[in-house]
Amino acid sequence: MPSLLDLPPNSRVFVDANILAYHFATVPSELQASVRNFLASIRPQHIQAFTSPIVTLEVVHRILVIEARKEYSLATSLETVNYLKHHPEAIKLLERKLPNIASELFNRFGIHIEAITHEHVHLSRQVRLQYGLLANDSMIVAMMNKLKLQHLVTNDRDFTKIPQLTVWLP
Repeated sequence: MPSLLDLPPNSRVFVDANILAYHFATVPSELQASVRNFLASIRPQHIQAFTSPIVTLEVVHRILVIEARKEYSLATSLETVNYLKHHPEAIKLLERKLPNIASELFNRFGIHIEAITHEHVHLSRQVRLQYGLLANDSMIVAMMNKLKLQHLVTNDRDFTKIPQLTVWLP
């Protein structure tokens, strides 16, 4: 499987939520350095990078949960989500501390957040029927098809069953 370090310059790629979450999380990960190097190389290597509103919100959700779990010493992600549902002030407080992820994706890294249309929704169903992917993953493949993208930057090996994709792992 290709390594993210070997992604050629001038590539056109779709970036999945797990990659972005590794960057924005304040909890260190062994993959953080690889991901940060990739994000820093987008503009200098003329890589065209795309993502979706769903992916962007997945990242926001993951980072809120990670930060809340750390801030409030909660044991599990499920416990953290339940805590946040019952403490909206905690969400507001955390949101003020966190970067504006959607803005940073484009302004800092040059990642375009592409709009989702009804065509993508219908195409994603075809992807689910053909490959058995979950809804959000099938939307990634649908968007990649419409954008004519073959390269996916992700740490999710479920995408390797899609023959027309090249999956780049951190």
